[in-house]
Amino acid sequence: MRKEIIVLVVSSLLLGAGAVLAALDKEERAKVDTLAETLKLDKDQKAKVSKERETSKQKMVKLEQIWQKLHDQLRQEVRKDKPDQKKVNQLTAEIGTLRGEIISLRTNSLLYLKSILNDEQKKIVEDGLSAEPTAAPKK
Repeated sequence: MRKEIIVLVVSSLLLGAGAVLAALDKEERAKVDTLAETLKLDKDQKAKVSKERETSKQKMVKLEQIWQKLHDQLRQEVRKDKPDQKKVNQLTAEIGTLRGEIISLRTNSLLYLKSILNDEQKKIVEDGLSAEPTAAPKK
């Protein structure tokens, strides 16, 4: 009986995870479709954008998981009665490096996008980028 319950719980979790992934896939497709419509991408461009977004998304998920783990380790270290300053410095350096990798990934995705666009499409992207605020949003 216990094994059956465990199998049922694991199956439910996997089914739920599949539903979440399917929803994310729909969300990603919707984003690509919106981008394709805005930039008037042809089929080849749209396929390239879809592939790039998928690859980038997979890398981003991995980087964010590592970032979260490091952030948790830093939080635990800082909460100690006597935090190890060397460990705190090491973790903050690793977090900084990781955030740099995340920014690089995002930047490279944008550069790739621009590399497959024609001049008119690039202008639309540039106009959209210049409309974005340059300062970090306030919380």
